[in-house]
Amino acid sequence: MAGTMAEKENSPLGIRIALLVTFGGLYGAIIALGRVAVAHGLQPPVMVFWQALGPALLLGALAVIKGHPPVLKWRHQRYYLLSALTSMVVPNYLSFTVVNKVGAAITGLAYALSPLTTYCLALIVGVELFRPGRFFGVILGLAGAAIISMDGNSIGTAPEWLYLLLAFSIPFVLGCGNIYRALDWPPGAHSTEIAAGAMIVSAIVMLPLALPHGLLPTDADATALYALLAIVVLTSIGYIVYFELQRRAKPVFFSQISYVIVLSTLLLGVSFLDERLNMATSIAIPVILVGVYFANRQSR
Repeated sequence: MAGTMAEKENSPLGIRIALLVTFGGLYGAIIALGRVAVAHGLQPPVMVFWQALGPALLLGALAVIKGHPPVLKWRHQRYYLLSALTSMVVPNYLSFTVVNKVGAAITGLAYALSPLTTYCLALIVGVELFRPGRFFGVILGLAGAAIISMDGNSIGTAPEWLYLLLAFSIPFVLGCGNIYRALDWPPGAHSTEIAAGAMIVSAIVMLPLALPHGLLPTDADATALYALLAIVVLTSIGYIVYFELQRRAKPVFFSQISYVIVLSTLLLGVSFLDERLNMATSIAIPVILVGVYFANRQSR
């Protein structure tokens, strides 16, 4: 099983790209469905709680059936906890805290910064070597994501500095998580087991955040509940793909998920949510694609 850095380098590039695109597409759908659910009365903390609890139950059962249940050893529990905190709980909580203060555009840009922060952290800890082509690709991807995020009338008055600081701590948390998960993957662990363990921890951590809003989505209508059910199913599938990609890919490759999510969310919004593709986003799409190509063309 791939897990060490040498094994990650030898994992077939085609498989890694397929996993990257698959998760990016699934998560883009999750974001689009989340917008629908919130618009129809579902509170975001409650949505995130069920988004964790539903997959925790489904993936836990699947892991047991496959003979790879979550392991109770400290090494595995530590991995579940830190993976949950850095990939879901902390970024989502920060997003909900700042989005109404700094706007959706700056919050989206903060997520798009994660490949750059991941690359910088990878250079610092020695996981990656400096490669001009890869650096150029990361910067191009960031530029494309910035064009999408900063376009339009979504940026209002200057946000309070504290909320801006919190917003731009999101890519640092994501970058730290990308590096940690790549370096500390438990030997012999399976993707389903890791996904189940991380989701169980996420649900436990999200419980006190959701309680003040009521755990049962009584204020949501049928459309919101159907959207939430779809979110649970897609999250269950998506995080198996997510941790399988983590097992096979080095941190900088893995971090390109952010750019694929930006593209998939945009395309789904245009196709199904009556959003319009303007000139800025039409320019940004090829910029991001070229950036992903340069960032990964030296991978083997």
